[in-house]
Amino acid sequence: AFYGCTKLRTVTLGENLRTIYYRAFMNCTDLEEIVIPDNVTNLPRRSNYSNEAYSEAFAGCTSLESVTIGKKVAEMGTGVFKGCTSLKTITIKDGCSVIGDECFSGCSKLPNIDIPSSVTTIGYEAFLDCVSLKNIAVPDGTTKIGYRAFQGCTAMTTVTVGNDVESIGSQAFYGCIKLRSVTLGENLRTIYYRAFMNCTDLEEIVIPSYVASLPRRSNYSNEAYSEAFAGCTSLENVTIGKRVADMGTGVFKGCTSLKNVTIKDGCSVIGDECFSGCSKLPVIDIPSSVISIGDQAFLNCVELKDIAVPDGTTTIGSSAFQGCTAITSATIGNDVESIGGQAFYGCIKLQSVTLGENLRTICYRAFMNCTDLKEIVIPDFVASLPRRSNYSNEAYSEAFANCTALTTVTLGKRIATMGTGVFAGCPNIKVINVKDGCALVGETCFKDSKDIETINMECNDVPAVSSNSFANYTATLYVPTASIEDYKAHEVWSKFLIKDQTENGISSLASEGIHIAMEGDELVVSGIKDGMPVNIYTTDGRKVSSSISGGIVRATLRSGTTYIVRVKGKTVKVAK
Repeated sequence: AFYGCTKLRTVTLGENLRTIYYRAFMNCTDLEEIVIPDNVTNLPRRSNYSNEAYSEAFAGCTSLESVTIGKKVAEMGTGVFKGCTSLKTITIKDGCSVIGDECFSGCSKLPNIDIPSSVTTIGYEAFLDCVSLKNIAVPDGTTKIGYRAFQGCTAMTTVTVGNDVESIGSQAFYGCIKLRSVTLGENLRTIYYRAFMNCTDLEEIVIPSYVASLPRRSNYSNEAYSEAFAGCTSLENVTIGKRVADMGTGVFKGCTSLKNVTIKDGCSVIGDECFSGCSKLPVIDIPSSVISIGDQAFLNCVELKDIAVPDGTTTIGSSAFQGCTAITSATIGNDVESIGGQAFYGCIKLQSVTLGENLRTICYRAFMNCTDLKEIVIPDFVASLPRRSNYSNEAYSEAFANCTALTTVTLGKRIATMGTGVFAGCPNIKVINVKDGCALVGETCFKDSKDIETINMECNDVPAVSSNSFANYTATLYVPTASIEDYKAHEVWSKFLIKDQTENGISSLASEGIHIAMEGDELVVSGIKDGMPVNIYTTDGRKVSSSISGGIVRATLRSGTTYIVRVKGKTVKVAK
């Protein structure tokens, strides 16, 4: 009606006005003030074009400084005050129920906004690029903050989200670079993708207990990211509520100052790339309610030290802890069924790994390049160390390849599938224990282990082995008495020096998972549980070594002497 009246400075609207249609006062560039009367209920979209949602009733009024919105406004099309670059004062009367999409987008001089509790919805891009807006308090009563609602509000320092808000739209506060403090309401359910991404001054976030979802980008099925707080480089403290069950990728990715994370019991998932690149995170306490640790969840968390994956967790994703170069020990809970490809790849200080008893699968390169790892016991339920699963023409497993400090290996009794090179590049392996039931030793499995001294073979049925599984055949192979002739008749196993496993007193307490073996001048007793006494004596009764701590017990023996090892009431003679 008044579109482009560029000299129009004053407008007085009658008290019984009900509707102001689209672009009614658009580009009235000299207009300085507008009061929308209390009986106006509607600033609708362009009514004849269902696919065009704009209102833009006062858009482009670049001299407009003061706006009052009446108490009955319930519908706004897009951009009612969009681009009003001089706007400084807004009064929204109590009773107004909506701040429409792009309502104040680009109002670059707007310093503050007082939102009444009657407002139920803040539309998408409602305050986009309001670069002077400082503090925002979304009241109780508001239920929704729309997509990009406050994106680019670069002067904003604090945000308080009321207790009735159920969802914060995607990119709602994206790039609010001075935002330091955020308080989220207790009934919040969903924080959408990139909601607070690149809020580089944000120091702490508490995700409330009712939040169940930090979902992926919802409109693009092939883009899985959430990145809700990604790139918040000053973020130091995070609390994740107890109901989070859905995370898209990268929720806290690249939060390089993050030091403290509390995951409340009840939270069921740590999403893909959740803490990827959080280079100052020293510790993470994972509650037993977490059933899944996603792909790359802790990728390159270079200060993370010890990891305990609890009973209750069933899956560790690909590259979950890859590049965590400070980790020294990892304990995998008894409910974990699979460890993903490259899960601990390159954890160069990892010395001790305890795998849970119900583990089924160790995927390709899971522990490759863990150069400080000294011993590995593969549990009895592990059936597969498979090839790289996504590439049918690449057959490698290399699950423990290049673990150059590895000296002792135990293969569990259900192994039926191995890709190539499981222990390739492990030159210091001295002792291999193979439990009864293990079906094969895979191709190139020990191809670089030239100094193997002892293979303790418990298998009554001769396991399959390839001609390239071992680097050489200089080791002594101890086999069950009843199966000696079968091993001697085998094309590959017959190349080793075969002895009865009881011949020199070195045997395994198979039912207990305890193994006794020689490594050079050392006697090694492995598979010991905490509190289990181990004592080593000379034949004249002098105690040489004793321990009640779990793991491995070692003792240096003198040549030409017989020793007695006593474990759990069982005695074994060992001649050196």
